[in-house]
Amino acid sequence: MNIKAVIFDLDGTLLDTMDDLKYAINTMLKSKGFKSLKEDEIKNNIGYGAREFVKRSISESERENEELVDECLNVYQRIYSEMESKAKLFKGIKPLLEELNEKGYYIAILSNKPLVNVKEIEKEFFGEFNITLALGESEKFPTKPNPNAAFYIANKLKLQTEEIVMVGDGLADYDLAVNANMKHIAALWGYNDKEKLANQGATVFAKKPKNVMDIIEEIN
Repeated sequence: MNIKAVIFDLDGTLLDTMDDLKYAINTMLKSKGFKSLKEDEIKNNIGYGAREFVKRSISESERENEELVDECLNVYQRIYSEMESKAKLFKGIKPLLEELNEKGYYIAILSNKPLVNVKEIEKEFFGEFNITLALGESEKFPTKPNPNAAFYIANKLKLQTEEIVMVGDGLADYDLAVNANMKHIAALWGYNDKEKLANQGATVFAKKPKNVMDIIEEIN
């Protein structure tokens, strides 16, 4: 089946949020007496939602302390919501979204960020584009790789999942595509390298955002 819609991951795919993630997580860790993390360590911890990010970032001996994890999560989310964001679109994303819009592809965003944050980011960064749906973690939709949100998007677009491609830099994005029976393009400009994505099972790779359009047209 031809591709008719593209679902994009947010952090590490559409938006470079590393400076924000680094500041918020390390400020929280410092306030709780934990050691700060380097960027590579942060990259290894992200991709499965805010709570999992926080849990993986604190000392291993404390990760089963659910009360502490919740406390750290609340501090992290407060810092993240109050700080001055340095997030920016990755180079090449704007022309890619413009081209997808021009050629009539549906565009959706599916993030493991809380839904309220995704909606704020959609308004700030993507208002000029025709984004059909933007979803994040909520009571209704668990974090990726749970496929419920992907199925919801497909249903709203009245498409088969085989007509949708998931584009993301995360391991959870690949697993989501498998779980939802969608095609997958690994975004190599993000926070995971090709080897790690390939070990997860990814076989189609876009080195730059402009390569995504080439791959879609090749599939079609």
